[in-house]
Amino acid sequence: MSDRANVPRDLPKAARHKEVLGHASPAEARSIVRLVEQIEQDYQFRLGYLVIESLVRSAPLELVLDLPTGRTDDRLALALRENVLFHWAQSLPLTMRAFAYGRAGFEKTFRYDETSRGYLLAGLDYLPPEQSELILQNDGSFDGIELIGPNNRLRLEAARAWWFALDATVTEPYGKSRYLGAPYSIWQARRQLDQQERIWYSKFAIGHGVARAPDGTGPASDPSLDPMEVMREQLASIESGGILILSSRTGPDGKYLYDYLASEGQQASGPLERRREMLDVAALRSLGIPERAITQNDQSGSRAMAQVHLEVLYRNCEGILDQIVSSFSKYVVRPLIEYNWPAAERPNWHLHYRPIGDQNTHDPSTFLRELARQLALSPTLPDLAREQIIDVDRLLSLAQIPILRPWSQPTPARTPRSAQPADENNFRNDLVARLDSNHDP
Repeated sequence: MSDRANVPRDLPKAARHKEVLGHASPAEARSIVRLVEQIEQDYQFRLGYLVIESLVRSAPLELVLDLPTGRTDDRLALALRENVLFHWAQSLPLTMRAFAYGRAGFEKTFRYDETSRGYLLAGLDYLPPEQSELILQNDGSFDGIELIGPNNRLRLEAARAWWFALDATVTEPYGKSRYLGAPYSIWQARRQLDQQERIWYSKFAIGHGVARAPDGTGPASDPSLDPMEVMREQLASIESGGILILSSRTGPDGKYLYDYLASEGQQASGPLERRREMLDVAALRSLGIPERAITQNDQSGSRAMAQVHLEVLYRNCEGILDQIVSSFSKYVVRPLIEYNWPAAERPNWHLHYRPIGDQNTHDPSTFLRELARQLALSPTLPDLAREQIIDVDRLLSLAQIPILRPWSQPTPARTPRSAQPADENNFRNDLVARLDSNHDP
């Protein structure tokens, strides 16, 4: 007999692991704010951040709301869609700061719109990372944000807050900066190279002179002075391109007691320049940017390899965008849906974006314009409209073409093209002219 009857079914989610590990997780390091300021002063890390941010922002988001069957009052759905997409575009650059800090906190405010008779977003206000902390319940669920002021604290409950945590885990629920790990190690190596370059410029590029003069001997001299310490201080002074003055005293053998000879070793800047190039590449790689995706030089390989690098970069950016869209959907869009519709009447909805760098997927507005243009040139356009094969009114509306439609009044029979009314011909010509000129209302 099969033992399938003993297979447990419908087990509830325990979630105890979040409570146990959550209490064991370390507190968020407050030093991350200062570290971000220092790292982003490095031109190569700043470039890498801007590349990733620009690609993430290049993927247009689309909110699809499918109302239940029979519902035609989509005024609220259209208003909500436009409102959500507007605030998405406004908040995305600030949400991307989670790449640096590991998280981005926002205060949500709402307003009631009389026209659509529903609740819309009034604002998503960014909260500075140095003045905000994550609040969690014992089971690890989000419980709000605490604002930290100079003299007081303010708690924003979960309904009024959105906390986006990048690469969050149970032990790091507040998120993790993409500057930590490999990028931080490369940044330290670049700071060391900066110091080495400064020393090279002061010693070899600027140059220095060496001179000798009688030392102060006799009753007025200070016997407490250590000649070796004086020598060390003098050598340190010439790093800025100064002149070193040494005593001309000689020993019994006639040789100078104090002497300094410039190094005859490697003085060219070649090794430093090559290391700089290596660390430039390493900085981009540490951020998930294959160097050939954004740079070209005389050592470039095949075009196919460059395309592979681009695909890696695109997928890296989409990994970040997926996390942002998921969090935005959960903490911003879902509450709006719940505020505006009863549970039995809520529309099905989802957020999606066009893959980054996808050359085969056209912009929706461009596609709609081209489709409308083909229909305008087709002799069957009035028939398609009258027979409701295609909702031409809806199509032109989505293509943002606000012009009069001559088929608004149905006719009893089809009209041969040669006998089409003048207003249909004028409409067709006007439509083609608008589409060819990329007219935007």
